[in-house]
Amino acid sequence: MLTAIQNNALQNTRLDEISFPATLTSIGEYAFESTRIKEAILPDAVTSVGRDAFANNRQLKNVKWSPNATTIPIRCFYDDQVIRSFDMPDEVTVIGDYAFCQNYQSSHRLPASLKSIGHRAFYDSRFSETMVIPDNTSIGEYAFSYCNNLKYITIGEGISYD
Repeated sequence: MLTAIQNNALQNTRLDEISFPATLTSIGEYAFESTRIKEAILPDAVTSVGRDAFANNRQLKNVKWSPNATTIPIRCFYDDQVIRSFDMPDEVTVIGDYAFCQNYQSSHRLPASLKSIGHRAFYDSRFSETMVIPDNTSIGEYAFSYCNNLKYITIGEGISYD
């Protein structure tokens, strides 16, 4: 019974498809960095994902994040330029530094439970024209810098800046 995928397990491979077992609870750092996977559907049992786990995947188009992994870690989807669909559950509370930096997905819906957006989390990303930042969220430096498609932003109450 597979419960964990270790650090660097499949980094820099030609892997283009993966199906995660329902028993999986953790994915290590750099586990799928620079692969060719097109879809990442994380089972609900996943509670932790390491930094850079899916970074530099230039073919990753669809992601379904586990509702039990409340943090999207540092550089998790860094430079994944073709993500079109990202299902971010309401339970996510932290988006780490550089998590979606240089990412060209079409849209993001930030959950109301979100408490922290890391430094450069969406830096140089090309998503929708509108973004709503939930109440009481901390926003890191340069979090939305160079998001050239972003035209309208609604900022909730009690926002703080790091």
